[in-house]
Amino acid sequence: MFKGRAVLITGASGAFGSAIALQFAKESANLALTGRNLDKLNKVADKCKALGAEKVVPIVADLTKKNDLSRIISTTTSQLGRLDSLVNNAGYYVHHSLFQVTWEEIDDTFAVNVKAPLMLSQLAMPFLLETKGCIVNISSATPPSQNPALVSRMSRGAVDQLTLNLASEFVKQGVRANVVKPALSKTGLTEAQLSNETFEERAKMQPLGGLLEHTDIADAVVFLSSPKASKITGQFLLVDAGVSVMPRIS
Repeated sequence: MFKGRAVLITGASGAFGSAIALQFAKESANLALTGRNLDKLNKVADKCKALGAEKVVPIVADLTKKNDLSRIISTTTSQLGRLDSLVNNAGYYVHHSLFQVTWEEIDDTFAVNVKAPLMLSQLAMPFLLETKGCIVNISSATPPSQNPALVSRMSRGAVDQLTLNLASEFVKQGVRANVVKPALSKTGLTEAQLSNETFEERAKMQPLGGLLEHTDIADAVVFLSSPKASKITGQFLLVDAGVSVMPRIS
């Protein structure tokens, strides 16, 4: 389904990112994988090649640096020859409420979660216009009542709005933009800040099988990037294990 197509994934060595990369590899996509650790990226790249990806380009980069963002796009397009899908997966998460938030956390969170997807979208758009490609952003479906991560949630709201604006601005040129909004899953970021008890409690709140598997998110991203979703843009795909439709007790 993706043979000959090029997909760029940020945060590709993490839990969600690596799962997304592997799913695209199974569909024979060519891949550009960004992250901060070359060894981890190479391990993901090797797995992708074993699954069927013909070309895999690991790119070590810091998403908070302007020059690195430009280099990500230039390396991707020069090595793969085109760009069909941009997956803004990388994220920064701080589980703090109002009185715990620091100035530095605000800057760090918005740099990775908002500024990087925005600027990568800008840099990638000329190539996506050529291929009539798409952008898939990762946000969050966790209700505020279950998650006091104030700044992280604010940044995800910005990502949602970014996606709507991109979809509206480029729909006539054939470029699509959508959001995948996952509920809680175990990742390096969440495991570093949440206790096992918290995961157990949250799992009970997600009625369709508890905590998400990383492949749940990967499947959604691959679908939204595929020809099967060619008529879908400006939409939020909740992968939340049923949280959003749980009956509320008043």
